[in-house]
Amino acid sequence: MLAAVWEGRRHAVFTHLYHGGPADAVAFFGSLRLSEHEDGVVAVPKGRARRPEPAELVKEVPGVGLLEITALNGQTRKRLPSWRGAPVAGGELFQDAVEGQGPYFLLALESLLVTVLPEEHRVREVPGRLAGLAVEAVR
Repeated sequence: MLAAVWEGRRHAVFTHLYHGGPADAVAFFGSLRLSEHEDGVVAVPKGRARRPEPAELVKEVPGVGLLEITALNGQTRKRLPSWRGAPVAGGELFQDAVEGQGPYFLLALESLLVTVLPEEHRVREVPGRLAGLAVEAVR
């Protein structure tokens, strides 16, 4: 596995490539138009970029934790638990835990799935913060 990072002034974009080399990483980043802003990076595919799986964005939000954001579709919907989540603005909120790693949250919105890995000392506060969180995909 090859890890590759595009670094801006304040933010970075990370990817990993299986069975890839440096030329593959350069080609990957060359297929994107990356622009850095104060609150993060915008990645826009150039031309007809091939995406076999939904793109995933990772963003750290202070006071909440690490957010992994992807499209909510048939493939990613399988990550949702079998039980109903708590109703929140725009969707449902689920809480679960991974043995030995602690709790995590899933926020299922109309078109996005947000996995939240909370800051350890803020786990109790996170559901209230996620209930009012607005996440949107801009096309």
